[in-house]
Amino acid sequence: MVILGKMPTKMLLPALLLAALGLLGGCGIPEAIVYPWAPREAVKDAKAEYDLTADRLLILPYLGTDAQFEFQGADLLITDRLLREIREHLRGRVHHVVNPAEVIRYQQSNLEWINTPVQQIGHEFKVDKVLYVEISRLTLLEENSINLYRGRIVASIQVVDVNSAAVSPVVYQADVVAEVPDKDEPPTSTDDFSRDAVQRATAVRFAENVIKKFYDHQEKMIGKT
Repeated sequence: MVILGKMPTKMLLPALLLAALGLLGGCGIPEAIVYPWAPREAVKDAKAEYDLTADRLLILPYLGTDAQFEFQGADLLITDRLLREIREHLRGRVHHVVNPAEVIRYQQSNLEWINTPVQQIGHEFKVDKVLYVEISRLTLLEENSINLYRGRIVASIQVVDVNSAAVSPVVYQADVVAEVPDKDEPPTSTDDFSRDAVQRATAVRFAENVIKKFYDHQEKMIGKT
């Protein structure tokens, strides 16, 4: 589905969330979606920050206590969305990803996993790379508001080479922030969307922002027209 023309902000926010949720044009995130403001929007080319390749990749999430309280089940939802983004954009470079549900079961049955070196966990899963995702903040409401949604995730990520003999097996690291709606757009009312919809849309946006670190793409230039 292609959406063209200019759309009022009140209508734009639902389009943004629906697009993030993959509800426009069938299952998944449709490649053909053109956001209503796209013709007026300035974009820039962005190079991949790291060439992520792996025969077997483990996505290992860690959520702080506050994030877990705010959004139960976020670890599984976020890793599932990361998996989808990898399949979409890193096909041929990442050949197999450990099932996110298997990883969550491992964490739940090994409560001391957080004290285990990531490289060792990678060996246990027989992978050659680990994408470690540490989420320090996850909020769904606009700051100082109880009736406006703005999903936000703040995290740090690391790519760990499981077979590295170096002092540090970390081959790439970065901070990642995701917001829905974007920070240059107004928040949306809690009357317009369910909490679950905002949770899922925020997870989608975060996964997009993480995996974009690993492939060439175009980015919106905030505040430019």
